[in-house]
Amino acid sequence: MLDYARLPGGKYLINWPGYGNDTYLNVVALDDAAREKALETAKARTLRFVYFIQHELGFRSLGLADDEFPTTDRLALTPYHREGGG
Repeated sequence: MLDYARLPGGKYLINWPGYGNDTYLNVVALDDAAREKALETAKARTLRFVYFIQHELGFRSLGLADDEFPTTDRLALTPYHREGGG
């Protein structure tokens, strides 16, 4: 499972579609309050996915890096945006 998105320094990119942490949003069409709520929901999904990797799949030694982003939740400053191919 962890051969996907392996990064240098023993790190991994967490970008899993379907039942992983990918959340498909059109935040451009949302007002500020709805956008903030949608992004918080997406963050929560990512944190639940990390928990699943640790506790259900048994990779307890893996977690969010504390040396990548200067945020309190250790997630990126802005969400990753993938352009759709519709």
